[in-house]
Amino acid sequence: MAIDEEQAAALVRAAAGGPPPVLDADTLIARARPARRPWRSALVAAALVAAVAGGLVWSRSSGDAGAPAAGPAGQAASTPHVAGGSASDDPEQAAIRQVDAVLATLPVLPGAVELDHAPAGLTEPFMTTGGPDRIDHARWWTAPGTLDDAAAWFTDHPPTGYASDGSGGGGGPGGPTVETVDFAADGRPDIEFAIVPHGSGVAVRADVELDWVPLRPAWSLVGTDVTSIDVTIVRKAYDHGRGGAPTVTRTLTGAAARRLAQGLDRLASAAPEGAHSCPAQLVQEDDRVVVHRPSGDLTFDRSGGGCAFTATVRAPGHPAASLVGNDFTATVLSELGLPADYGQA
Repeated sequence: MAIDEEQAAALVRAAAGGPPPVLDADTLIARARPARRPWRSALVAAALVAAVAGGLVWSRSSGDAGAPAAGPAGQAASTPHVAGGSASDDPEQAAIRQVDAVLATLPVLPGAVELDHAPAGLTEPFMTTGGPDRIDHARWWTAPGTLDDAAAWFTDHPPTGYASDGSGGGGGPGGPTVETVDFAADGRPDIEFAIVPHGSGVAVRADVELDWVPLRPAWSLVGTDVTSIDVTIVRKAYDHGRGGAPTVTRTLTGAAARRLAQGLDRLASAAPEGAHSCPAQLVQEDDRVVVHRPSGDLTFDRSGGGCAFTATVRAPGHPAASLVGNDFTATVLSELGLPADYGQA
């Protein structure tokens, strides 16, 4: 039995204890992607290699706004990036509209001339962040003045509603070669200005960036026709004596299966993971849940513990969908009566 729109709405109502959002037939709740600035672009990596070879110096200082507070497993706190978007709206298009609205109202240096293409040295974003579902739109200008003057002007003229999120600079024996100024605001796109020398003045690239999260597909909901749920929890220490715990295997039926099913249906959608750093992995952590239903099985997996920001859910005939990983593990361990740090070093 496939879950249709009306059934999906009923499941959300039962799981969340309140009225559901407006849904279309194929998708559920849009949620924000966690983790801001988890990785740098190949451009920056190449620049750092060049810095080692050529004596280039790069520095970055934090601004007043700072990054969002760290969440579980090193993720930034979740905030709804697509503010005001309804669940029936395409989250990617909603993100694009929000990015373009901010891009159109950016502060512009006095005397600047806008370009229709990226000038030399600014063909790519200086700092690439997020994963595969990140929108990045840019504008470019040339302007009179120096790097320091331009950076100071942007610092003194933040975009409306934004606060400083840090600045950076790079240079070598000949002096500075790039300055960056970043701005952030809760629930809004990130902004970065990169400034390089250009003729007798400067060239500026402004990037406005925003992550978007796919809507959770209705097929990924367990529903009410669950017959049993098989759970396997693996916590195997890589180094004897440093964490680890016995493997737990359990089959849930009846009320316990229904409670876990409701917990799984409350899990938020997550964007596919991009490259990111990981804490030291001292324990092999694998969580697997197989839900058995007359309408077809669903399989939930999370491998990697703190290095896995997402869990996946799969069903025959559908592409895998991503869910918030820490919430998945916490939901399963709680139902089994296991501590949240079960088997961790």
